Amino acid sequence: MRTALAIAASLAITGAATAAEPIRLGMPVDCVPGETCFVQKYVDVDPTEGMSDYLCGHMTNDGHKGTDFRPLMGETFDVIAPADGTMLRGRDGVPNRDFSEPLNVDSRMACGNGVILDLGGGWQSQICHLEPGSLRVRPGQALKKGDVIGVAGASGLVDFRHVHVQYMKDGKVIDPFTGLVQGEAACGDMGTPLWDEATAAAMKNVGETHIIALGFNDAPVTIDMIENGRTNQTIKPGAGAFVAYGLAIGVEEGDEQRLVLKGPGFDIDNTEAVDRPMAQSMRFGGRRLKDGLEPGTYEARMEIVRDGAVISARDASITID
Repeated sequence: MRTALAIAASLAITGAATAAEPIRLGMPVDCVPGETCFVQKYVDVDPTEGMSDYLCGHMTNDGHKGTDFRPLMGETFDVIAPADGTMLRGRDGVPNRDFSEPLNVDSRMACGNGVILDLGGGWQSQICHLEPGSLRVRPGQALKKGDVIGVAGASGLVDFRHVHVQYMKDGKVIDPFTGLVQGEAACGDMGTPLWDEATAAAMKNVGETHIIALGFNDAPVTIDMIENGRTNQTIKPGAGAFVAYGLAIGVEEGDEQRLVLKGPGFDIDNTEAVDRPMAQSMRFGGRRLKDGLEPGTYEARMEIVRDGAVISARDASITID
């Protein structure tokens, strides 16, 4: 089950009751889905205490109201207006979370740095967790589709760097992947997506299972270290340990995670099966070195194998000299 915390919407929203108007949304983030950004959480379509995304998968939290786009580890991206509209209100100045510290966020600050946009015709969008100091818009400002709003960050109630994008029509949460009202449709009901043509094509590459980080360290690693960017430090010859690590999202029960590390004195190739669906799964392999790390080039590869086929893979290398 997903271990991420549900994102609470802390900026009050009131939708005006107006006649239904069609809307076609562009990308809310300036990135390439499936390559430089990934969807880790969708709208929860299960009205009970359970949870399900629109594809009947587990990429959500109970009651989750938006779509969470996260960048490739160690990167970020601009957050952009998904349609013409006006900024209603927003907040900036909330610090990013240090993931090594306990999560302790006032519920009023759950959204972190964010904005609410009026997209017209009763449509609104709420955007949360922007990088502090990155907000580029002000209340009352008219926006055109594609205008930069800020930068994806880790402010507020978060357990990974991302931006939370939520859509409402007349105060009701709408899943942009189906155009259906949250709680009024079951998983598998596809409806009509809200995306414009270009965005719909890009979203086909989103998928649900991706390797989003692969790197090296001179000591064992944790997910918190990866999220905080406290790995891939300068590794020197003679280091007393050496490991390769990978972080995957959206793994399913029965998937196999294969990690390979090769280089001077290293020939590690192991595979482990996943015993339950997991929002994210970290794996590392390596060892302590009695005589220190030898100079040379080291290569790592991580694969996610499902039903005998590789569905995601990533390669990395490092030269120690």
